Amino acid sequence: MDCVNIAVTGETGAGKSSLVNAIRGLKDTDDGAAPTGVTQTTTKPTSYPHPTMPNVTIWDLPGTGGPGFKPKTYMKAVKFQTYDFFIIVSETRFMDNDIVLAKEIKKKKKKFYFVRTKIDRDVQEEAQKGVKEKETLQTIRKVCEKNIRELKSPPVFLITPREQRKFDFQNLAESLERNLPKHKRQALSELWYKNTRLSG
Repeated sequence: MDCVNIAVTGETGAGKSSLVNAIRGLKDTDDGAAPTGVTQTTTKPTSYPHPTMPNVTIWDLPGTGGPGFKPKTYMKAVKFQTYDFFIIVSETRFMDNDIVLAKEIKKKKKKFYFVRTKIDRDVQEEAQKGVKEKETLQTIRKVCEKNIRELKSPPVFLITPREQRKFDFQNLAESLERNLPKHKRQALSELWYKNTRLSG
């Protein structure tokens, strides 16, 4: 049976562990969920098998820039060869560490995706000012794309782990599936199908 290894990385405190839980169909408070918190909770690459898909493993990686994990040596430290692709997570704009990490991933000929998380919070805050959701999403996407322009504009996905049917979560799922080797796509396709049914 072919296995799919998804690595979730990015700056410390960006919401990586919450995304790991969402991909696995779990809430942060569920038994077996990846620990979350306001400080760094992931100090080494930690694997989380999907509860119902034994051939899908989600890896929660330490935050870039944290103790012992600098962008230039990060890929070697987390054993990059283990993963089929990387998801780089940010809760605001993408930082210099994110750009350096993306460049290192490209050098290793691995796929990567940028995910801007906690979008629900931003939409709610802007709505209080009278800004429509569509306008808020356009502004956030424009800022994110500007930050990573030097990487030739890879796609940016705007999501909230709490609601997988909102924003770009499904677009992220479809993109990941398209970029996997064909023999691994079925496992991921089944994973997304199960998750959207659970979160609906």
